[in-house]
Amino acid sequence: MGSCSLDEMLLSIPQGLASAEHTRRKDALQHEITFQERNPPILPPSQVQNLPPKPFIADFLKFPDGISDPERLQIEMRNNEIAAEHQKIDRQRNNQAAKKSRQARLEALNNTRVLLNEKTAECAWFRMKVLALGGSTADWNVVPAGVKTRLVKEIDGRVKVVEGEVADAKKREEAKKRADRNKRRAEARKEDEEGEEEQHRESSE
Repeated sequence: MGSCSLDEMLLSIPQGLASAEHTRRKDALQHEITFQERNPPILPPSQVQNLPPKPFIADFLKFPDGISDPERLQIEMRNNEIAAEHQKIDRQRNNQAAKKSRQARLEALNNTRVLLNEKTAECAWFRMKVLALGGSTADWNVVPAGVKTRLVKEIDGRVKVVEGEVADAKKREEAKKRADRNKRRAEARKEDEEGEEEQHRESSE
């Protein structure tokens, strides 16, 4: 199991077994090792809702050359309104992000407790199974402390690998969503600019 051999974990198959039984146990152990490698104790995906997409806000207006003072004042007033809208939305999203973070922490804590309870119940069942078959639960106490430490590190490493893969997949998904939003925003901006150019042409004719 990872860097720990069956001999180190005191799980060697007894000698003197029939060849078929020895093979059966060896295959069963390998199957279990593979199963555990592929199924580390991972918390379920978070059910906390993501933040809604940031709404589109108009870009700041530019100051054309040769504009009059009243026109400049009007553009400044509009830009101040746009800046205020940016600040309002940023505050709202900061509050939403803080709320989401709290919900995610509480969810993770609850899911950790559920997982711990489930694994404890499973462990308790197997300990009693060992006793029912004539074995001793004290066998675990005989396993060297260094081996136990390596086993824990092995499990921790598997968990981190899967969590990293999940985090990377989420980042790719979020990056795609941002790219899609930016594309839609660019298209909307282009339509606005084309509309302004059309209005300018009509007013100059």
